[in-house]
Amino acid sequence: MFANGINFLFAKGRGLSLPVILMACLLAPAQPAAAQMQGAVTVTSRFANIRGGPGTKYTRLGRVYRGERYTVTDQMPDWYEISYKGRSGWIFGQLVRLEKAQPSQTEVDKVSTEIMVLNQRLDKMLERIDQANEMLARKLAPSAADSAAAVKAKARMAAKMRKMPAGGKVSPAWLFIPGGPRLAAGHNLRGYGLLAATAGCLAAGTLYLGDYRDYRDQYRALPPESAPEEFDQLYGKSKDKRRLSNALFYSAAGLYALNTLDYFFLLPRSLAGMELRAEPAADGRNIELSLTRTF
Repeated sequence: MFANGINFLFAKGRGLSLPVILMACLLAPAQPAAAQMQGAVTVTSRFANIRGGPGTKYTRLGRVYRGERYTVTDQMPDWYEISYKGRSGWIFGQLVRLEKAQPSQTEVDKVSTEIMVLNQRLDKMLERIDQANEMLARKLAPSAADSAAAVKAKARMAAKMRKMPAGGKVSPAWLFIPGGPRLAAGHNLRGYGLLAATAGCLAAGTLYLGDYRDYRDQYRALPPESAPEEFDQLYGKSKDKRRLSNALFYSAAGLYALNTLDYFFLLPRSLAGMELRAEPAADGRNIELSLTRTF
């Protein structure tokens, strides 16, 4: 079927989108003007003037009468160019009736050949589009090895996160160990830090307490005839060691009190009854995280 001089033959049953059809129209070769204007006009008015151009300002070449028929060679808005007495002339379109001639077999064959060439171009274009889509899909799709490695790594991380205990499950027995509640809750850095600080204060306090006792014993062992400066020196050293020892013991007690407050006020508020879970997503490329709390 011909539509505006172009027959769109869809090879291999492929549908064409609007952009492809528009491109096809742009690639279609233009038809000769003479072939598009082939036909004849018949004068319908009582008479009509023939002009040298498409307008009344052109020179009048002659006059034609109703019923006369002339071959059309070109067309302008409201005007037709006809063959008049062996020369070209123009006649007003409202005074005639256009009778289009049927295309010849030669013209039909020519248009069909051009349409076949156009269809071949469209087929090649569709093949290139398919190839480009395949190349893009191969570049975007991750390799099987990379996907498997990523899934295994994410599964290991999810299993490790599932093993993290919740703060609400920490037993009160951990209170007897400085930093114990944090260690039981999985906060190793805070737990070990509190434990090390408490143990360090106790160890240093015990060391200074031993020095204090040594200076005290030396003070008591001095003979009565010793110089007063020796008594004052040993007394001052023992007093300093005693002061440092007490400060460190008080610090250890404060850290232990902080450990208790942390268990009853800070740790339950942030972690009690909560559980963090991680599972590989269905696509194998992401991880689904979920945080639940039991009341």
